[in-house]
Amino acid sequence: MEINITHYTPYETVMRAIRFSHASLGRLDSKENKLGPNDKKLLYLVIEQGHHSVLEHFVYTFEVEGVSRAFLQEFVRHRHISLTVQSTRFALKKLLKTNALDDLLVVPCTDPEVPQRYFELYYRNITEQNLKQLEYIKSHIQELPNDVLKYLLPEAFKTAFVATTNARELGHLIELRHKENVLCEFRRFAIELFEKLYEIHPELWEMLRGWYKWDF
Repeated sequence: MEINITHYTPYETVMRAIRFSHASLGRLDSKENKLGPNDKKLLYLVIEQGHHSVLEHFVYTFEVEGVSRAFLQEFVRHRHISLTVQSTRFALKKLLKTNALDDLLVVPCTDPEVPQRYFELYYRNITEQNLKQLEYIKSHIQELPNDVLKYLLPEAFKTAFVATTNARELGHLIELRHKENVLCEFRRFAIELFEKLYEIHPELWEMLRGWYKWDF
């Protein structure tokens, strides 16, 4: 799994919007993506009071690669996200040029409580079955269109997408998906996404971590 944030809204743009609401543009002290001390106090105040609509002005675009189609099915259940997914219609033949399992499939992670023997049997099964399935797909590439071949793809088949959304929605997504009882792949995604967002806006995401009481 790889997450790459390609675009984000700087602090100054968002703090202007917040101060516009508070009629305090004269106190704006953020410069580009550096949060000023006055603005930091105000941002903390609106988050603690639950006025999270202003967080929708923090907009992020990020690329995600190496995730499963099973993960994608759960990801698209979240709202207020603009999504562009790697097209099987145009890309499938290119993707199937490799025989390497790790390049084609996401091997599911397991909870520590799952017996290792079960994991090994499951892993062996998906390896053998999916390789046979993918070999069949490749052998019929010339005679079947991609829109038919994609019906044979397993849930573990890797995909990629570009998403654009805002900090309010991402906070909600991370809150729901970082927990132990969710799809393991999604939990890894949520925590790694938080780390990437923290690198760009550390003050904002530290405040949100405190507000949501995240323990990671």
